[in-house]
Amino acid sequence: MKVLLPIDGSIYSDRAVEYICEHSSLRAKTDTVYLLNVQKKLPSEFASKIPNSEEILDEAAKKILKPAKKALEAAGYKVKMKVAYGKATNRIVEYAQEIPATLIVMGSHGHTPVKGILLGSKTSSVLASTSIPLLVVRHKFYQKPGRTEVGVCLDGSEYSPAVLTFIKRRLPLFAKDARFHLINVRSVPLLFLPKNLKKNKENLSSKLQNLLKTICRKRAMK
Repeated sequence: MKVLLPIDGSIYSDRAVEYICEHSSLRAKTDTVYLLNVQKKLPSEFASKIPNSEEILDEAAKKILKPAKKALEAAGYKVKMKVAYGKATNRIVEYAQEIPATLIVMGSHGHTPVKGILLGSKTSSVLASTSIPLLVVRHKFYQKPGRTEVGVCLDGSEYSPAVLTFIKRRLPLFAKDARFHLINVRSVPLLFLPKNLKKNKENLSSKLQNLLKTICRKRAMK
């Protein structure tokens, strides 16, 4: 796998680096981790008045990238660094396509004045702008000792099989002892659905169960 890890020096991106370092199963299947820091360009009227402004920004970016690179290499990863300039979302999506990345890993928030929202503005924007799977790492996440429990939310749409297919192909993202829990929330009891819709739901449910069995068999072979 090729993993893109955009970082901005915040505690949230630090947690994303730690998450990758801690997961040895991910390291075994990862070719390279691509570290990216995006610096905002100074307005031309200011840049012209500051000597070597780009060099200053480049140095600031490297101060963020180098500690992350050192930590990832110590954990056994091959790492490449890149500094980009402009709007963070655009540069992240463009670089992910250029790699091309198998997975993007981001902290749940970054350097932003917006607080109390589900995801940070950069993470939300990247999620909406790319078809590449995005793993969001929470800053205050604590994993209890014991077996890893993974919740898989399914809504019966065409996206549900895609979720299970992704899990099957990317098992190294999860612990070896991971136990998967299928979650579905129904607003209308299945009993009262029209017959044709009920049949479609049942067919999809059967397909999902078959996919899950395949995942379990593949896990047992590891």
